[in-house]
Amino acid sequence: HRDTNFAVRHCILAEEAAAKDLGSEPSKWPKITLSDISDAALKDDPEGALSKFGQAKWMLKQYAKSLCDYGAEDARTSAFEAAVKGLLITEDQTGRELCRSARLFLLECVGRSKGMSFVATTLNGKERAEDGWIEDWKKSDFAEFSRLADVRTLKWNPTFENSLVEEAQDVLKLSMHLGDPDGLTSFAARIRGASSPDDARVMLGAFLL
Repeated sequence: HRDTNFAVRHCILAEEAAAKDLGSEPSKWPKITLSDISDAALKDDPEGALSKFGQAKWMLKQYAKSLCDYGAEDARTSAFEAAVKGLLITEDQTGRELCRSARLFLLECVGRSKGMSFVATTLNGKERAEDGWIEDWKKSDFAEFSRLADVRTLKWNPTFENSLVEEAQDVLKLSMHLGDPDGLTSFAARIRGASSPDDARVMLGAFLL
């Protein structure tokens, strides 16, 4: 949909509906795949595509939470992984970028909660399933996987564990939802007057995540 505000609001409502309706048992969730989302978009069904996207986003967040709470090898986490497998693996080459975005979103959720060292540990886990999304990523794009799995290359990014990120994104969401630019204007002034270059870069980078 060309109306970005509409798209964002619709996804948020779909995510909230998923939180209310889907429950905590992943085996009972709908089996959403990347193809379901892209097919809806190609069929000129923006509402259907955005609804599925919102559901998928919520489901990935639950998987990320289980990874953080219980670890990748726990049976509870395995159940969540099975439920979102269709969002993290695709055999369709045209869907590779969408698949990559889903994987990076998942890692972003995990990284913000537990830090990037934990992300690297998860990617390097010894008990990875041969048909799992981590192994698939490793085989299909070893260069990118290696970069993400090496904690030494992740520590440069200060945004995952910086409180300014959450504040910046809250400001952005409120401004988009309420149509009020005052919050953005105020925050922009803070960026210009940041006490250190690092803080300024973090606040700017927060809007890109």
